[in-house]
This record gives sequence, structure tokens and C-alpha cells, in this order.
Amino acid sequence: MYSPTKKPESPIAGTSKEVTGMDENFVELELKGNSFGREINNNDDLEDTFTVIPSIAVDSDTMIARFGGDNLVDYLQKKKFINPAHFENAVKDLDTLHKRSTYLTDIKVQNLTYDGKNVNFIDVDNRVKIDPAKPKIIQPDMTPFCTTTKLLRVLRPDVFDDTFYSFFLTPEAAAAKKPYLKVCDEYAFLLAMIKATSKKNHLKKAVYGVHVGVVDINREFHGVMNDKNKSYFRKWIQKHVKPEFHSNVESILRDPHEYAEKTSNPPYLSDMLLFKGSYNV
Repeated sequence: MYSPTKKPESPIAGTSKEVTGMDENFVELELKGNSFGREINNNDDLEDTFTVIPSIAVDSDTMIARFGGDNLVDYLQKKKFINPAHFENAVKDLDTLHKRSTYLTDIKVQNLTYDGKNVNFIDVDNRVKIDPAKPKIIQPDMTPFCTTTKLLRVLRPDVFDDTFYSFFLTPEAAAAKKPYLKVCDEYAFLLAMIKATSKKNHLKKAVYGVHVGVVDINREFHGVMNDKNKSYFRKWIQKHVKPEFHSNVESILRDPHEYAEKTSNPPYLSDMLLFKGSYNV
């Protein structure tokens, strides 16, 4: 087993794993709590993707992953924004996964890295894989502030009652929720892309006081776009979305749950975004 010996300069940890070693090629992670399941190394659904970086379990609580670059959060602290063209391969890979009925469900800036050429997905081990040939009960791994209340009520109703972390989707239920899983990924991807490609002061003005995810479960947070900040988001959409899909992306940003319910056979996100000649706003 190859194991990087260099320790991170500062602690890097999520809710379930922490980085214990890293170098310019690999990252070592240790699981907090339970051991890995038997199917953790089954990455057939990621074949031919280039920006999705899985972790390979080498024992019951240790994983090794390819180094994917700077964490996007850290990079954005050093730089004001990045070129939106560097999201192109990532969104194409996301659509490849969706066509295979695989959904990441926990896309956020903290789970993205940047290697100077591409934005990459990390921490993808708890993705939802709907495989009729290998049905399994699943629990979507989601971060409330990167989704909306209504999507959470469909995909993680346990968040709103006393059975927190005990809710699981049967294969049949997961298959029925495909539109919501797809739009959940697309909404979170758009949020991360807009944040990374926007000048910070402009974005702060647009979303100031807007709660995207669940802050108070008794309130219904729909989307990040609303009547007060729509001028900013429409400006971003005009520059980074193909004209024929402006209304689609606007609907996703306003209320992804409603979009998932009302849009039959919706286009894939990579078909909607415009990368040639893109520039930052």
C-alpha cells in the first residue's frame, strides 16, 4: 500500500472522514466510527469519468485517493474567482453519472477541488447508485445548506422528525425519486459554480440575507434566486447558459423541487451551460 507520509498543515476533516496524510499524488483518509462496507470499492459506475475522484479502501478504516488539487474553499480564499470553463469537464461527468442512475447528492464547494485545469469531485463514496441488478437500501448523504427544504422533505424526511439518521430508501423508492436526485445535484452544482465564478462582493450583495438550505425546519426555503436578487442571477445566466435554456436554469435556482415535479424529460445540465467565450461576472 502506498501511503503519503506528509501530514496536512492544518486539520482537514469532515463528518465521517479526516485527512491523515497527503502529498502531490495521493491523499490518505481515516474513517471516524464504523468500518467501511463491502461494496465501498465498487466504482464501476465511475468508469470513463475524469473529474470524479473516488477513495479506495485499503483496510477497514483507511482510504487512499488520488490528489485532486487544492480544495476549492481554500483556493477561493486566495483567488477571487476561477474561469467557468474549468467546470466543463465536471458537469459533463455529472451528466454521465446521471445517465447511469448515479447521484452524488452532496455536492458543495467543500467537496470540490481545483487542479489548475479542472474542478474535481471528492468525497463521493456515499453517492446513490440505483442499479436494478444489484438493489440495495440506501441513505442519501446530503448537506442541508446546499439543498432546499422541499427537496430534503422528499429525499431525507428523517431530518424533520425524531428518527434522524434512521431513514433509508428502498430500491423502488429511490428509482421513483430519480428526478429529485438529478435536480438536487444540478442545483447544488449551480450554487458551487456561481459562487466560484462570481466576484465575492457582487455575490454577497445578491444573496445577502438569503437562506438557501434548512436553517429553521418550520420555514420553507425554496431556492437561492428570488425577486430581490433576480437581476444578479439573470446576469450570470445570460453569460453562462445557452439562451434556449435560460428559463430552465432560472427555475432550478428558484425552486428545484418544483422544477423536478413539473419538468418532464428535462435536459441535462451540461447541455444547458455555455462555456465557449465564458467570462466571470
